[in-house]
Order: sequence, then structure tokens, then C-alpha cells
Amino acid sequence: VLQLEHYLNRSDLIECDLSAALARFPDNADILSFKGFLYSEQELYDEALKIFKQALRSAKRQKDNALISKFLGYIGDIYYSQDRSMKAFMAYSDALHYDQNNIPVLNNYAYFLSLTGRGLDKALSMSQRAVALDSGNFTYIDTYAWILHLLGRDVEAKQQMQRALSLGGQLDGDILAHYGDILWALGEKFMAETYW
Repeated sequence: VLQLEHYLNRSDLIECDLSAALARFPDNADILSFKGFLYSEQELYDEALKIFKQALRSAKRQKDNALISKFLGYIGDIYYSQDRSMKAFMAYSDALHYDQNNIPVLNNYAYFLSLTGRGLDKALSMSQRAVALDSGNFTYIDTYAWILHLLGRDVEAKQQMQRALSLGGQLDGDILAHYGDILWALGEKFMAETYW
């Protein structure tokens, strides 16, 4: 119901139903996640962080490693949105301690690490793992290709980006820009400008 109300942009109904849901199920991971994401959408990052930390405490009481990892990943995402990259990287590292196959964390940690220009080998390893676990996700393939590009492996990066584009990435502006950068590095200036 909450997801449908969100889709319909019915914030009046969401507020009422979310309060009722949390009153009845205060530790429900899905409901807490929904509330945290609502705050994130509104860029109310401190409030989102509080909700995800509450959910993390609940997951720890349940001793559910996958859930702990999931919420640590969300916390890392919030920290990164707040320009607190070191705290984000610590949260991501903790998340992978609980679940080394947490695909969104592997991808986000790798991509954000690549933006610092440091730890590219570590980023590449995490990105490769994410793509191996979910080979049909064009966003994860884009991350992998981008890191290859940063390492100067542009021929491989181009092949991966072509794969990302064929899986639906042609509708994503960031992917098109990355592909343009890779083509430019390969000397394909006309095609680079076309994709830009």
C-alpha cells in the first residue's frame, strides 16, 4: 500500500499509513527501509540516518547478517550523500564483513572509491564481484567499465560499456557520458562527442 501511495504521490496517505504501520510493526525492516528512503528522497539525511540506525539495531537483535549488511550499506550511502566519505567507506566495509555478496554495497563502495582516485585495484575487485553476482545490471557494468578506464584499460572498458548499453544503459545520461570519456581516451573523438 505504501509503495502504491508513493507511486501516486499521495504523501497525505503515506504519512497516515506509515505511522499506523510503524505503530503496529515498529521493528519491521521493510517499513523502516521505506521511511528511511522517504527521508533520503527529501534529502533529510540526518533523519534517514536515524531510521537506518534504528533498523540496524533491530537487525542485530535478530542476528540476521544479511539484514545487518543491508542497513550498513544504506547508512554508507547516507554518509556519502553527506560528503562523509570516510564514514561511508567504514560502513561499507562493515557491511561486507556481514555479507561479502551484498551486491549494491560492492558496487557503491567500488564506484565511490574510484571517484577518490585511490584504491582502484580494490575497487576493481569489488566491482568485478558485483558484476559476477549480477551480470545483467547495466549500472554495475558501468561501474566496472569506469574503473577499467581509470586504470587505463580503455579497450576492455569500451567492451564492458557496450555491454552496459545493450542491457538498457543507453537511457542513462551518466553511462552515456562515461562511454564518451572512454571513447575519447581511445581517440574516437567524433563518437565520444556523439555520446556526450
